Amino acid sequence: MTDCPYLVYTDYRKNLTVRDTATGRQRWTRKIGSFNSRRIAVHEGLVIVTDAERLRAFAVADGAERWTLKAGDFSRFRDPEVIDGVLYARKAADRPPGRVNRPRR
Repeated sequence: MTDCPYLVYTDYRKNLTVRDTATGRQRWTRKIGSFNSRRIAVHEGLVIVTDAERLRAFAVADGAERWTLKAGDFSRFRDPEVIDGVLYARKAADRPPGRVNRPRR
């Protein structure tokens, strides 16, 4: 998260919170529906979290939910990671509009 001047974290009360690291002030907090002790990805102005069954992206600036992708045939998501501009959480998923990229067999 070196490109993000914010502290992004979840807590046992099922909140996703963003704080400004320069001032310590809370920018926003949102209930995310489940406890998340997993990794959080921050990329291109988005905070990306998973609750295993959904992959969700929120705007770092204001906490607005930008998109959600349900696990469906994936069964469960793993920790989100961005590598070379591609978001991975088990298989690859495009950033908005959240198109799924399945490997060819």
